[in-house]
Amino acid sequence: MDIAKNYLDSAVKRFRRHKDLGEKAMAQVSEENIGRSTNEDSNSIATIVKQNRPHLKPPIETFVPDVNQ
Repeated sequence: MDIAKNYLDSAVKRFRRHKDLGEKAMAQVSEENIGRSTNEDSNSIATIVKQNRPHLKPPIETFVPDVNQ
């Protein structure tokens, strides 16, 4: 296996693992609390997801079209 393919496979595996962990964490929070932050210096889960979504979607879908499956 060449280095580029190995790197891409590793990156995809890590992305899917982090995606899975994020989804499991969010499933533990009620819809009522998803928009709440713990204090004035922190962001809510909803804000963090909203801010990071545009940064993740385009590059991943470019290399891994079936990433959402």
